[in-house]
Parts: sequence; C-alpha cells; structure tokens
Amino acid sequence: MKNAPLFRFATMLVVAFLLGHSGLHAQASSADSGRLTVRIAGLTSATRDAIARDLNTGGHVRLSFACVPAGLLVFEQVDASSREQIREYALQQLQQRVDATAITEIPSGSEAAEAECAQFRNR
Repeated sequence: MKNAPLFRFATMLVVAFLLGHSGLHAQASSADSGRLTVRIAGLTSATRDAIARDLNTGGHVRLSFACVPAGLLVFEQVDASSREQIREYALQQLQQRVDATAITEIPSGSEAAEAECAQFRNR
C-alpha cells in the first residue's frame, strides 16, 4: 500500500491538533479558576464604581471586568487566594452595597461574560 506513510502522517497531524486544542481549553479553564463571575440585578455604574473602590482598599480581590447593562461583574485574585476565598470575600463586599437576593453567581468564565455583554449591547 503506497499511501500508508501518508495516512500515518495525516493521522498523527490530526491527533496532534486535537491534543493541542484540548490543552488550550485546559488553560482557559484554569485561568478562570482564580475568577468569580456574578450577575447583579439592577446594577448601576455608581454601584459598580463603589464596589471597585471597596475592593481596591481590601487588596485581596479586584474587579477585572464589568458590564453594567448586563449586570455582570468578574472578580479575580490579587494574591494567591483560592476560588472559594475569592467568592467569600467578593460576596461579602457585594452584600454591603447590593441586596443579597440581587446577586446570582454565574458558573461560566470571564470569556463567556464578555461574549454575553457584547450580545447584550448589540440588542
């Protein structure tokens, strides 16, 4: 069979591509492990600014992305905090400014929040 080496080469390329592609997804999900995404019902820019100021004085968590029209906030670690520590600290700070019933944790990552924000703005 004359095409056997070509077939093996093509198969190896496909396997290498699939392995490389799955590695990129692992990096993206591990990058979001230090982040927390929440939706705030009725979020205003004044509330967003106040939350960002509160977080800046604490120094543990920072607001890395905000989309006021969609009510989305993405928090990320400043120090070597775990995701649970980020969640606990961020929610504690949020509840000082926002009613707890207005806060919904979003399981998707920051890229999904940015995409949702773009869709919301295009409406």
